[in-house]
Amino acid sequence: MAALPVLVRKLSGALVAELLMEKMQLVVALKVAIADAGGPPASDQQLIVGHQVLDDSEVLGDVLLDGQVFLLTVQGCPSCQNPKGCRCTMCGHEKPGLVDYYGVCQDCGKCGGHQSKCPFCVQVFPSLCALDVHVRFLHQDREAAEWQTSRLEEYIKLRRQPGARRAAHPEPGTFTMALNGGLGA
Repeated sequence: MAALPVLVRKLSGALVAELLMEKMQLVVALKVAIADAGGPPASDQQLIVGHQVLDDSEVLGDVLLDGQVFLLTVQGCPSCQNPKGCRCTMCGHEKPGLVDYYGVCQDCGKCGGHQSKCPFCVQVFPSLCALDVHVRFLHQDREAAEWQTSRLEEYIKLRRQPGARRAAHPEPGTFTMALNGGLGA
């Protein structure tokens, strides 16, 4: 196998890692190597070469012509931690950033096709917004130490402004069973 030296940089130009990969490895292997070298989790990474965001299934030898790649850290889904991104069960699409903070799929425009699971109990919610509110009020003891509160704080700050986004209602039949005792995990 042929070795491929890879320089991983932030968009600012700061060096994140110097790695030695195999040319036949997939981009997802590079993401794991970046995480192992102290970078963000693979699910929070977007790798850019030129003007193109790399797909996890691409072969490194085909896309890394000069051995340099730029790392963009995106806030991945804390529920699924899938390097391919979130998956909407309503339209079947899967990609990073597919489901927004309010649970709305960017492709089909529906809410309820993704589950945000509480790491502290067994409850499941249609959006990160609903999960953040749940954690705030039902897991107060763990919120400050173990939970990212900035998303909810930003939502609270902006929600009274004109044109502010609101939490979406889930599609009928997706999260309505919560009224009868909750969803199964």
